[in-house]
Amino acid sequence: MNRYLICVNQVCTCPPNTYWDELLCKNQKYAGESCSQQGECRSDSFDLVCTPETCPTTGMSNVCSTGINMIAINLTMNYGFSYSLYQYNFTAIYSSALITISIQRLSWYWDFDDFSLINSNESELLLNGGFETGDTAYWIYCNPHNSGYAGYIMTGAQGGRNHSGIYYWQDAATPNPDFLAQNVSLTIGENYTFSFWLMADGGSGQVLVNIFQK
Repeated sequence: MNRYLICVNQVCTCPPNTYWDELLCKNQKYAGESCSQQGECRSDSFDLVCTPETCPTTGMSNVCSTGINMIAINLTMNYGFSYSLYQYNFTAIYSSALITISIQRLSWYWDFDDFSLINSNESELLLNGGFETGDTAYWIYCNPHNSGYAGYIMTGAQGGRNHSGIYYWQDAATPNPDFLAQNVSLTIGENYTFSFWLMADGGSGQVLVNIFQK
């Protein structure tokens, strides 16, 4: 049984517009259909990507939609006991975006503050980027794997690790990442800068920022 694979010189691949689901080649999906990996979506003339839509406790819920997924920032860090600024510049080619921050630590905590998305007029588009409401208002948060040491909001009085204001985000999700996300509106053709401040208390881990334009 070839499971619909095409094999040439002992290299087997699925036919065009199909994907491998660990058992056999299946037809790629269309806009609005659920997905769990990029290969499931029609990326030819339909230009679809697997885009997170919601973040329930059971895990990220994804659908195929028109858009583009950019890996904006991918950090693998160890120690750094002072805040550093990280930023990414991009041009909007769609009218909205979902910004997701995936955080995974192997030990100790990382501290985050002052998430920001500004346009060419330096207008702030992210809401509650410094968590100064004292909660995750305007953010989507999920811990789909029920990892330990998951993220939460701290105050300067509690930990003294705030970059500005009173509140900041502390996270050491392990063994799997947890997520912060926020939807924003964009103007096609306009330039944007996404940024945040990070201090690593110790240990090692990864921060991955994706910008899903759609």
